[in-house]
Amino acid sequence: MLVVRVSTVKIERITLFNIQAFDGLVTFDFDDSTSVMSVSGKNGAGKSTLLKVAYLIQKAHFSKLLGGSELFEFKEEALRYLVSDDSYITLKMKEGEQSSILKLSIENGMVELHCDNENFINQHWNLESPYPPHEPTGRYC
Repeated sequence: MLVVRVSTVKIERITLFNIQAFDGLVTFDFDDSTSVMSVSGKNGAGKSTLLKVAYLIQKAHFSKLLGGSELFEFKEEALRYLVSDDSYITLKMKEGEQSSILKLSIENGMVELHCDNENFINQHWNLESPYPPHEPTGRYC
């Protein structure tokens, strides 16, 4: 029987600066007390972009770990979102009192990922053991 623990890491904030349909600075805050989120808007308003940038940040992390062709393919994809030299995406995640902010940007013509709390990210996003390092809490999927 496969038992998978559901992680309690949550996205707290996504910030976009000059990303595709979003001109200038746009911040999306996710309320901790809400269990269901809804994003609505006209076609082309950026609803899918909001979801894709969260995925893109995670893909950046894993591509950086894997290197080689994975990293090259990721950078090609990232440049479809990072449309100018000053474009960036930040993602703030948290679990309890711990948090981490990841920033994907272009620096000196290169796509770069920076993280302010590598330990937090490596606990929850790692290749060797993709499950959180905590004891089971009774919440399974």
